Order: sequence, then structure tokens, then C-alpha cells
Amino acid sequence: MLSTRVISEAQAQLRTYGQLRASGLNRRGVERALADGLLRRVSRDSYVDAEYWRQTTSEIRHLIQMLAALARAEKPPVFSHHSAAILHRLPLFQFRDEPLHMTALQGPRVNSKGKIVRHIGRLEADDLIQIGPFLCTSLMRTAVDVARVASLEVGLGSMDAALRRDGKSMQRQRDWLRAAQQHVSKVKGMRGNAAARTVLARANGSAESVAESVSRLYLEDFGFDVATQVAVRSPYGGRPYRVDFELFGLGVFGEVDGVVKYTDPEMTRGKTANQLVIEEKQREDWIRGVTSYRMIRWGMPHLRTRGVFRDRLISFGIAIPVRRRPVSSLSTHPSLPSAPKDRGT
Repeated sequence: MLSTRVISEAQAQLRTYGQLRASGLNRRGVERALADGLLRRVSRDSYVDAEYWRQTTSEIRHLIQMLAALARAEKPPVFSHHSAAILHRLPLFQFRDEPLHMTALQGPRVNSKGKIVRHIGRLEADDLIQIGPFLCTSLMRTAVDVARVASLEVGLGSMDAALRRDGKSMQRQRDWLRAAQQHVSKVKGMRGNAAARTVLARANGSAESVAESVSRLYLEDFGFDVATQVAVRSPYGGRPYRVDFELFGLGVFGEVDGVVKYTDPEMTRGKTANQLVIEEKQREDWIRGVTSYRMIRWGMPHLRTRGVFRDRLISFGIAIPVRRRPVSSLSTHPSLPSAPKDRGT
């Protein structure tokens, strides 16, 4: 979930009209700053520095809008769907500007300017959690709600991340998935239940990023038989290497490259980008050497659409199967197989 520091930093960017006046700006000065692009109005009485707004991420902009909505609410709202996903730090594939999402027992579904979507639905006590100043839906409820209303790519990316976070073992993943399916079944006839069931049937807790989730979705839809997080024997009997994908029957491994593994301090662990690139090159050389498999790579830009990704595979000489892969049921769930034998042995 979002840290207190991130929420506090976003909160510090907000200014009310009264605070702007206290800083020396009169009404005309505020209007001039807005017209000149120096200030941005977030809501009726909330403003941020326009340059900060342009430079920050879509997720932080959404968070700022949530803070502004909370400040003017007479009663604390329950943030849900995409808004709750941001509070839980669930990935939202290709997230851009999105209305705030709230859930209530009753009320208008969309506010007058379309900036807030209010979903009407029942909320049990275990559906709610407090994150900083926000009351929002729980991790499971949030992932299910996103799956109900979003595209398959967005829903699967969020569901995979929630499953991975809450299901630390195969058994816990099975239990989590069954509980999520029971939640969907409990609210019969709810709009989006069919979409949620599809996402749950295809969720895979082994995915380490939203790029892996979407890649797996597209590969399976193209008709490939795919294994994920494939173990390959490493040098000197150390911890096995893990490869994102194996395309069965083709002698091909696939890896999703992301900038984050070269820039995120939690992943770089003090190493420079050059060191990481060299290590990755040595790892790939070993994997190709001991398995005789080809290694193909792609990144988020190649996942913009299914067509772009298909063209990427074709450019590597990968033939797209003519059949579609059937969606797995829970009993043969793709995230819950027995451990495969290490490649390269």
C-alpha cells in the first residue's frame, strides 16, 4: 500500500484558495497564474503548482485529486476500483487520467462534471480498510472491482499483483482465488461479474510485473503453450535463474525488459546500470549455452496493442499458432502447477 511519506508529499503540494491568498496572491493574481499555466486548479478550492502536475505520474495526480475530494467531503467516502488500486499500489496497465471511483449504498453514479464515478454496491466490514487518511476497499475487493469494470489487460495485471502479494504459497493462492470467486458469486447478477470470473480464471501469482501479466495474456490468446518463471540451472549450483516465459515446443525463452529493474533502488541494490547490464548479459549467455534455447526480448512499448506485440514476435521468426488456447479452470489453474524441472539439467 502507499506509504505515509508518499501521501504526505502529495498532500504538501495542495493549496487552498485561502492559502494562496495568505501567500500574497489576490483573486486576480490567482486567475493570472492559472491563465499563464503556473497554477492548476484540481477542484473548486484546491490548486497545485502546474509544473509539478506536468512532471509527476498519472498515479500521483490521481492521488492528489483524491486528497482534494476528501478535503471537501462532508462524510469520508469509500474509494474503490482504480482509486483504491492506487492506494494499494496495484499496477494499472496504461493508466492515464481516470475519474475518481467511490462506492456507496446509494446516490448519483456520476457527478455533474464526470470527475467522480460512484458505484452502487454493498460493502461488508471485511471489504474496507484504512490507508492513511483514506477509507477504501480491501485488496481483494479492489482487485475484483477493477476486474469487473476495466479491460482484461488492466484487470489481469491488478489481479496478478494482488494474488502474488496475498498468496505467499501455492495453497494460499488457491485459498485466495476461491475466496475471490466466492465474493463474485455472492453478489449475483452484478454487472461485470462475468469479466471478473474470466480474470480470476486466468490470474497467475508468479507474474512479477504488469508487463509479464499482459505478455502472458497475449501469448495465451495467440495460442502459445506458455510456462512462466521457468527455472534454469545456474553456475556452480547456485540459486536457479528464472526466465519469464518458455514457449513450449519452440526452443524459445522470452523475457520482458523494463526500465524499473535498472532504476528502482529496491531492485538495483546499490549496483550501477552498467553493472546490471553486464550481469544480465552473462546470465543470458549462460542460459542460452546450457539449454540451446533462443532468447527473445520485448518491453512495454511492444505491449501497446496485441498487434504491435504480434509483429514483434513475427520479426523474431516466431510463427503465431492458428488455434486459441482455452482458458484454464481453477482445478488446473496456470498459477498453481507443480514445480517444473530445471532447464539445463
